[in-house]
Amino acid sequence: MGIVRMKKIYLTGPLRVRDEAVLVCQNAGVLHIKDLGNHTEPAQEVAFELARSRRILDHITKLSKKSGIEPSDVNIDEQQLIDNYENIMSEKSALEQEISTLEKELRVLKPWGDFSPDDLSILKNHNISFYFVSTTSKELKAVDSDVFSKAFYLKKIELKGPRNIGFILGYSGEAPESDMEHQQLPDISLHTVEQQLKEKTAVLEDLDNKLTGLCAHKKIFENFFNRNQSAYDRAKVRSGTLEDGPLFSIGGFAPSVHVDTLIRHFKKLPVVVTAEDPSDEDDVPIKLKNGPVIRYFEPLIKMFNLPTYREPDPTILVAPFMAVFFAFCFGDAAYGLGLLGLGSLLAWKFGKKSPDAVPFFRLLQILGVSTFVIGAVMGQFFGVNLITVSWAKPVKDVFFIANLATDPMQLFYFSIKLGLIQLGVAFIIKMMISLQRKEYQILLSTIGLFLLLPLGWFLLFEDGMKNSVPVLSIAGISVFLILFFSFPDKNFFKRFGAGLWALYGVSGLLGDIISYARIFGLGLSSGIIAMVVNNMAVDIFHSAPVIGAVFAFILLVVGHLFNFAMAIMGSLVHSARLNFLEYYGKFFDGGGKPYTPLINREKTNQ
Repeated sequence: MGIVRMKKIYLTGPLRVRDEAVLVCQNAGVLHIKDLGNHTEPAQEVAFELARSRRILDHITKLSKKSGIEPSDVNIDEQQLIDNYENIMSEKSALEQEISTLEKELRVLKPWGDFSPDDLSILKNHNISFYFVSTTSKELKAVDSDVFSKAFYLKKIELKGPRNIGFILGYSGEAPESDMEHQQLPDISLHTVEQQLKEKTAVLEDLDNKLTGLCAHKKIFENFFNRNQSAYDRAKVRSGTLEDGPLFSIGGFAPSVHVDTLIRHFKKLPVVVTAEDPSDEDDVPIKLKNGPVIRYFEPLIKMFNLPTYREPDPTILVAPFMAVFFAFCFGDAAYGLGLLGLGSLLAWKFGKKSPDAVPFFRLLQILGVSTFVIGAVMGQFFGVNLITVSWAKPVKDVFFIANLATDPMQLFYFSIKLGLIQLGVAFIIKMMISLQRKEYQILLSTIGLFLLLPLGWFLLFEDGMKNSVPVLSIAGISVFLILFFSFPDKNFFKRFGAGLWALYGVSGLLGDIISYARIFGLGLSSGIIAMVVNNMAVDIFHSAPVIGAVFAFILLVVGHLFNFAMAIMGSLVHSARLNFLEYYGKFFDGGGKPYTPLINREKTNQ
């Protein structure tokens, strides 16, 4: 449980086997590569193939989601499939350009009506001409009346755009001079455009169907991408190896338990594998390893910040507080069951399609269980206080913290107490880390800060101890430690000045404690909204028992669903904030990078 122990690995061998050694590393799948040489980007052809395969897979994935076609195990030649895809896409692209041109011609021709350009050409040979002109209302007033009176055919039409007036004019012989703008219409009839557009749209639809049919071979497209990704990864490692004459060297990190496996992979190659413990200066990659329940909180840790190699794994330190805080923010047993059901449904429905999201769905299930337990002992079920219900009186002892739901001030004080406890744990962890690192001055200043927490507890919740000797003693020791051990300097005045500033910074600790009142605020608001929804539904039901029952049911469903959704968002965000800002920062530096070994993606996907 915690952070997986790593070994620093070096691979050294003749340059002639470098490429084979990189492939062996990839097949072993345990070595996190650390660049040793001058890194250069892989060959352009490799990068191009990777980008091409990613583009194709992304497209097929989107089509699969849209069409709902499940991948099949039908075997087909990969290159033939890729060529088929590229041919369809090339034909589709050319066809879409043709359709775009036809649609543009259709928009231009439609207002003028259906006519044959060939017929107009024949008429022109017989001294009969037709003109298509456009103008504006202002320009039309200045047009000579002969333009219209001498026309044997005249049709006015409405156009879109600034020149919104059009005329079709037919003349026998010479046409009068006119300042109106002549329209250059496409040399094709409207009927022909519509017919071609219909035919090409049908062909495009057929191509789309063929393209959608390729989704059945999604696994082959995935293999195509994985092979190119693996080739790119190998090329990237090769470009970063250290070369010295006829030798090459690759460095990295691997879990201690996998070192022997890595060595066995290189038995058939003239490559020397050495392993040693990382030094304090090494930027060791982080791999978390926790138990069945705690590991589902790892996504939260990874989203925020990974620990460094010499820090404790914060997952187990965050998980219980996260579950408890979330539960009190939610504060309802029925909502907890709903969250458990939601997490289970999402895991069942999307588990196979999105395996990376499964830990988050499991986290929702765990939070649902904790919410149910806390909500049950508070006696809250869909906003109903069970301690007031007659049939629940025989089990009223179960609701041993029901006062937190009935008395807002009790919930407020309880939230502050939770904050003092969590911050106390944070300072204890900080003291343990400082002791382990032999940072004794930081240890003493942290003890000074820690003592402020019991001091605050006595002042807030123990009336008889406010002016007692223990309280005054704790306050004096705390001030002394903060004042003289917050800044590591031999100069007394610098140390004292920095200590005064540290004492001033204690106000930030007070702000952190007050921040825990958000548990009170969210828990109270969620309960009040649920209660209001219930009361409104009861009022509607009593106002009209028959039709009112229908509207009351609708209100209950919609109201509680809304409250449930808002409670999920609020509880997640604010519980995470308390853990990762108020709590985390007291003992955690972070900045670790994830353990990402060089793997054979084709092999992993099989």
